[in-house]
Amino acid sequence: MSTKTVSKQQIAYEFIHEKIISGAYSPGYRIVVDQLVQELSLSPSPIREAIRKLEADGFLHNKPYCGVVVISMQYKECLDRMHALAIMDAYASSLSGPRLTSREITKLAKLNAELKDCVEKDQVMNAGKIDRAFHDLFNSRCDNDIILNAIRDQTEKLSTIRELHVMFYPMRISESVGEHEKLLELLRDNRGEAVIESYVRKHMQNSIAAYIKASEQLEGEAGRIART
Repeated sequence: MSTKTVSKQQIAYEFIHEKIISGAYSPGYRIVVDQLVQELSLSPSPIREAIRKLEADGFLHNKPYCGVVVISMQYKECLDRMHALAIMDAYASSLSGPRLTSREITKLAKLNAELKDCVEKDQVMNAGKIDRAFHDLFNSRCDNDIILNAIRDQTEKLSTIRELHVMFYPMRISESVGEHEKLLELLRDNRGEAVIESYVRKHMQNSIAAYIKASEQLEGEAGRIART
């Protein structure tokens, strides 16, 4: 049995990538090669190669007079990505939903209970990961790898702003729990692909509306602070 060897470049790539996805490296964060050399005990060469790949993958960019920084998405780009994700998620769910096993449906219900628990215990910062885990499992029986890879890519790109509507519009979590329960009902009632796709798209559009509202509230709060 062969053992897969992980290159030094891949080690550096995965380390930086995880820092970006987790939010440890927030938008605008400057990537310092010398610091990474110390943290990873690697030479500068594979780290620079990893940085170039992360630039090509859309996670970093070279900012004049500053250096390489984590991408900061503009508002319209965030919305465009969210709308694209809503379409793809709904389609993947329509293909996957009717194929889910009773055990997988039970696991979906458990994840939704964990999401509800976040509301009751005021642990909203955990909600984003649980919500994504719910949808990833819901889509797990989709056999279109192109769609699944595209969903994964957009989810990762949006990860740096995913917590915004959770932070500034916590009521959306409760709404999501209710909408997930409706989705579980559709599965248990053996509703078809079209019904599932339509409802998932509506569910995702509700999340987009929550993000828009959160952004407007945040902008208003920033303006209020500036005026005081």
